Amino acid sequence: MRPIVRRPAPRRTFAVAGLALASIPAAFHSAARGDEPTRLAVGPLKLDVSTSRTATLFHVVDQISAWSQFCHGQYRRQMAELSEEDLAILAKHTDIRRRRGWGGGLEQTFYTTLGVDAAIEAGVAAGHLTPDEGRMEREVLTHFAERIDALIARERKHVDAFRARLADELPHLTKLAERLQAFFGTTPPPLPVFLIVNPDDADFGGGFNGHRLTLEVPRTADAYPTFVHEILHAFVDTRRAEVERAIAGVAGLDYQTMNEGIAHALAPGIVRPSGSDDALLDRVAMHLQRGQHFDQTFARFNQFGLALRPVLQDALDDPLSRLDTFLPRAVDVWRAVRELDAAVRRGAEGRGAAE
Repeated sequence: MRPIVRRPAPRRTFAVAGLALASIPAAFHSAARGDEPTRLAVGPLKLDVSTSRTATLFHVVDQISAWSQFCHGQYRRQMAELSEEDLAILAKHTDIRRRRGWGGGLEQTFYTTLGVDAAIEAGVAAGHLTPDEGRMEREVLTHFAERIDALIARERKHVDAFRARLADELPHLTKLAERLQAFFGTTPPPLPVFLIVNPDDADFGGGFNGHRLTLEVPRTADAYPTFVHEILHAFVDTRRAEVERAIAGVAGLDYQTMNEGIAHALAPGIVRPSGSDDALLDRVAMHLQRGQHFDQTFARFNQFGLALRPVLQDALDDPLSRLDTFLPRAVDVWRAVRELDAAVRRGAEGRGAAE
C-alpha cells in the first residue's frame, strides 16, 4: 500500500458506472480546524465532514471495549496494557452498549461536534440514553480522555491529509453519487461523517450506524474505498423495506448480509485500494486458504460480494438499471454461492477424513 498522498492527490480512474473520470475543479469549502464540520456537496449527496474530539473519544473507547465482533482491535493492541481499573470502567460502557446495540442511541449521542457534556445533555433530552447512562458514559470517557487526546495529537496529521484528499476525489464521488441516486431512486439525508484517528499503518475500518458514517484513517493504507463502501450503506438504508421484502424467505439470507454483499461488491470490489490489483479477490482467497466459510461473518460478506461484483458492475454500467431489477438477480447469486459453499465444505471434510 502506498501512503495517502497529500493534496494534490493523483487523479485515479475507477471503473464505476462505466465512466472514466477526468479531473474537474473541486467545489470543496474549507473549514476551520477542530470540531467544525465541512459541508461537502457531492452532487445530490451532502456530507458534513468532521474531526470531532467527542466522536473520537467515544469511538476509541467503543473499540477497546471489544463489546462486538465488529470492534476493531488495533486500538486495544496499540494501547498500553489495560489495568484492572481500566477494565472495570470499560465494563460499564460494555453493559450499556450491549443493551442498546448498534444505532440504539449511543451513536446519535456521541458522534457529534458538541463537547462531551453538551452531547450527553442533548442525548438525554432526545431520549437516546438515560441520565444514569449519561453519567456512566461521562465517567468512562473522562477516564480514557488523556490517553486518547495523546493519540489524537500524534495521528491527527493523517486525518487532516485524508480530509484534504476528499476535495481531490470530489469528481469521482459526484459521479458515483449521481449514479447511486438513479439506481436507488433515493438520496440519503445530509450525512454526518466523522474521521477518526487510527494508530495503525494498515488495520482500519468504517461504519454506518444511527445515520452516522465513521472512518478510521490509517497511517499509510488507502482508506478511500472504505469511505465509498460506507456511503453505499447509506444509500441501501434508504430502501431497507424493499430489500427486506426481496429477501424474505430466502434461506440463510438476512438484511445485513445483503447490505454487506452489495457494499463489498462496490468497494473494495469495483473501487479498489491504491496498490492492490484486486483486494476483494485476495480477501476471499485468504478466507478459503484458512478454511473459512459462510458460517463465518467476514468470509460470508466477502465471498458474496465477490460473486455479486459482476452483477453490480453491469447494473451500474446500465443507466436504466434500478435496484428493483437488481435485487432478484442478487438473490439468485446468493442461492448459487450458498450451494457452492456447501460443496466446498463437503470437499474439505472429505479431504480431512482421507488424511
